[in-house]
Amino acid sequence: MERIKLDDFTKFHFISGLEFSPDGEHACFAVHKANLDQNSYDSNLWLYRVGDERVFQLTALNSEANFTWLDDNDHLIFKSIRDPKDKERQEKGEEFTTFYRINIHGGEAVRFFEVPFTVTQIQQIDQENFLLIGLYHPVRPPLADLDDAERNRILKERREERDFEVLEEIPFWQDNRGFISGIRSRIYHYHLPSNTWQPLTAENLNVSSAFLNRNRSHAVVIAQTISGKRELANQLYLLDLKTNALRLL
Repeated sequence: MERIKLDDFTKFHFISGLEFSPDGEHACFAVHKANLDQNSYDSNLWLYRVGDERVFQLTALNSEANFTWLDDNDHLIFKSIRDPKDKERQEKGEEFTTFYRINIHGGEAVRFFEVPFTVTQIQQIDQENFLLIGLYHPVRPPLADLDDAERNRILKERREERDFEVLEEIPFWQDNRGFISGIRSRIYHYHLPSNTWQPLTAENLNVSSAFLNRNRSHAVVIAQTISGKRELANQLYLLDLKTNALRLL
């Protein structure tokens, strides 16, 4: 009888985020594997082709897990940090999310767009518009509109404050995210041609998830208003993407 050893768990592969292309011909999913040296998980995107039941790897930089299909069925976009300059910005404490676009039939991934906050969920409304859920820090405004001197000053202050956290809400910690006191998840509308984004939910409303309807005119939103303490139950809202009106259901 062979015993299970502690390091056997590092050999396991875990699958998440399985999502079919709009035409149902392919499915994409993320494969994760423990990386003991980095104390993290390596994640890459894989494809399943329905026609011949073939499975093959799509990305290989060990940092791709969050993705969404585009309407043409041949492309998907995913979050990644690939440019050395972007890695340097991230190490300095700057918050942003960069998306790359890749053709599933071959070719290199190309930079698609970037927003100055951490995106946790993305869905395509149409060819020019996307619905994002992103982290919002009321006391830490985005740095995109600041000049280099002011940006460097704020980043220096953030590095100096890494040794402590000011906790004003409970719960103040979440697994896989760290400290969450004062942080909100908001819905944003992103317009690709103009590279602009607009928050669609209030600063004190924390969004857990959002789901588009079939014609992508509305989104069902699971969220709750937070004031000092997060409640156990969420509320259900309906977001009209034409008027940006949010209605409690």
